[in-house]
Amino acid sequence: GGTILTITGTDLAPYACTSVATCGSDHIYALSSSSVTISYQFYSAEVSSSAGDYSYADFTCKSVTMITAGTELTCTSDEGLGNYLYWMVNVGVTSATSLENTLTLFNETSYATPTIATLSQNSDVDNELLGYRDMFNLDTSGGDYVLITGQNFGPDFDDLSSTDALYIPDIVVTYGPAGGGVNKGGSDLNALKYTAADCEIFTAHTQILCTTVTGVGMNLTWIVTVAGQEGSSLCIDEGSNMCAYNATTSYARPIIKPTGSTSSSAVTGAGVSDASTRGGQLLTLVGIEFGPAENEEDPIVTYGPYNEIDRYVAEDCSISVDYSTISCLTTEGVGANHYISVTIGDQISNTYEANITYSSPNVIEYTTQYDNNADGASTRGGQWVIITGKNFGTVEENRLDEVRYSSQTVDEEFVETFYPCTTATDPMTGVTSTNSYYSCSNGYSQPSTCLMISGIIDATLTNGYPKAMELYAACDIADLSYYGLGVDQNGGGSDGQEYTFPSDVLYEGDFIYIAYTASSDSFNTWFGFDPDYTTTALNMNGDQDAFE
Repeated sequence: GGTILTITGTDLAPYACTSVATCGSDHIYALSSSSVTISYQFYSAEVSSSAGDYSYADFTCKSVTMITAGTELTCTSDEGLGNYLYWMVNVGVTSATSLENTLTLFNETSYATPTIATLSQNSDVDNELLGYRDMFNLDTSGGDYVLITGQNFGPDFDDLSSTDALYIPDIVVTYGPAGGGVNKGGSDLNALKYTAADCEIFTAHTQILCTTVTGVGMNLTWIVTVAGQEGSSLCIDEGSNMCAYNATTSYARPIIKPTGSTSSSAVTGAGVSDASTRGGQLLTLVGIEFGPAENEEDPIVTYGPYNEIDRYVAEDCSISVDYSTISCLTTEGVGANHYISVTIGDQISNTYEANITYSSPNVIEYTTQYDNNADGASTRGGQWVIITGKNFGTVEENRLDEVRYSSQTVDEEFVETFYPCTTATDPMTGVTSTNSYYSCSNGYSQPSTCLMISGIIDATLTNGYPKAMELYAACDIADLSYYGLGVDQNGGGSDGQEYTFPSDVLYEGDFIYIAYTASSDSFNTWFGFDPDYTTTALNMNGDQDAFE
């Protein structure tokens, strides 16, 4: 309040009638404003009242002074709030005539918009009440007090002298990443991301006390809206993230750390140790201040060497337990003893020593340019070698450090990937091997249970086609030619091995399909792709047939 206002119009003063008969035309203006009252009202359609479609807060302009008799008055504004104010001049009379009222709408008349000066918790407020939490370390679960100091926040309606207030407007306080509010030229609605709870006038006109809600993020700018009037944030450049130091708040940054006694590590899951270089394995992170699960933005989890923490970005990350647990899947990668970090609401956590380790590279076989050269490799070098294996990583990343070769007796660090040949009887003869590995002649052996029958196919197209088998590699197979198959038609007993696979390589988890030669086209019709191999041995009828 306290602003001097000038009101102009007609018949803005009481008049005395010389007689009842001449009251309408023969009157004189009194040079006194003692019988003139001026009120103004903030209307809102939010609440219906008996006064009509609008409810209102009613304020009285004080110290009415007649400047020009009947046409010009001044008064001093009362404490109040709102915009688009409706004004009423009540003119008294000096004789027994009715009261004459004049209602005029001034759409451009408004109280000043609220302005924030500081955001704080300081000695002006009972610290025990506030809990006194650092403005840049607010709890992501909410409930911290924030004291907003500024101007034009409106009166405390509990203390307002007016008894005519039918509507007390809400105080709406929003906050979010810097960017400005919808009415202040901001580039987006970021500052409206969160709505503070339990906001109330703490000191009339100058202070509002609110509590935070669940959330995440840093450098959050605040906006006060009172009676529909949205104020501005304390950002230096509206629409940008340039804000004064005391103009923003921040939630506490996420911290990765063990939170219970069940595990000594804050990062667990199948993706931590001996992880597949293909990715897709679970990582579970525990800690504090991760924010609520319903947060609009998923956490960003990165891991890698300490000085390259963002080498890998985990996939499908989400907060699985409010504030304390994040679940992700590993991505394609290589390497050992990786550190990990999480970013939530643009806040980066600590760098945690998670020791995430991918599986070591595993050599299965190699092919050389000089395979058919009886003299062996050239001593000059420069001949190509193709190495086949697993856990090598991706072509795109290509993090191959080195390839070494040597005699095992010379280089003690040389690790042989597959088992050495043994004198075990070849299980293809039907004799069980005592050490469960196939005997071989090329310096490597193969586990006997690697290739398994996973499906028999005897379909219903013409001639009962396609006829096929599905086989599953339970482990890596360096040379598929150690395996074969046979079909015992119509219960006639074993015919022995009728087909031998070519010398191909399979990896653990691979499926292969072998079809009856005459039904290969039908196989594609049925499944939409070609079989890997064909053989005449699979001419079976599906009844009383045994497969080996």
